[in-house]
Amino acid sequence: MKWAGVIIFFSVLFNSIPGICQHDYIYQTNLITIYYNDRSVLLRFKERIKPDAMALAIDNILLGEELNPDEELKRYVDKLFQKVQLILDMPRPKLKIKMRLFSEYDDLMKVYNKYTKGKGASPPAFFMESENTIFINVRAVTRGILAHEMAHAVISDYFIIDPPSNVAEILCRYVDKKISGQSFQRFPGKRRY
Repeated sequence: MKWAGVIIFFSVLFNSIPGICQHDYIYQTNLITIYYNDRSVLLRFKERIKPDAMALAIDNILLGEELNPDEELKRYVDKLFQKVQLILDMPRPKLKIKMRLFSEYDDLMKVYNKYTKGKGASPPAFFMESENTIFINVRAVTRGILAHEMAHAVISDYFIIDPPSNVAEILCRYVDKKISGQSFQRFPGKRRY
């Protein structure tokens, strides 16, 4: 009889956590567990974060072989997560996180509003520290956006006491810019000659 109560408790718990339900599929990399509800969502995510052709060609030359399509996404995601840690100079070799992919913006917003009570801007992705999970709209995600959210995960794990949110956001934007290849102005609006 005790076990029935425990089973019911955990089934209610897992069904109440946004982004984790019995209809999800799981894609596992070495560092990240990705939850999605349809293979097309996972494929769209892969296409949105795939490195450019030059980076892929260099990898193929250096590694000496092409990976099968199922292994490519694992490599993209894990390498990006490691690169974020390198840019931040915050190595976290044992850090593992989760991602939840959404095909529709409205589905992402339901989860976002549940956590934030509707406060704040409507993001294409966000990191929820309490769940150690990045929630992503695959229609809007880019490598830079994903790197930005990964940086939030690294920063929240690295510091014993979380830095002020503005400091964390500056670091995450810096990572986004480095990954996206955009310039990062240290002093917006001011130029030094």
